[in-house]
Amino acid sequence: MPFQRTPGVTFEKSGDRVVILDVEGAVMTTVNPVGSLIWQALDGERDTEELARHLSETFPDVEETVLISDTEEFLTSMLQAGLVTED
Repeated sequence: MPFQRTPGVTFEKSGDRVVILDVEGAVMTTVNPVGSLIWQALDGERDTEELARHLSETFPDVEETVLISDTEEFLTSMLQAGLVTED
């Protein structure tokens, strides 16, 4: 299923990281460079595997299974924080 940023969540890129502010504006989350790449690719059309393939463009030497696992872990944490939704 495709993932997208939760409406009302804002973010700003700072160097190779992204700083995310939740809907209420109460919690700020900073994600690492890999998470930042995933976050910026969230368009409501890509599922986990498609997002992992997007990462493979930047990290061609990393195995696909590792990229998928890392993407799943990131998306799970973002879902739990209410920062992304799954269609």
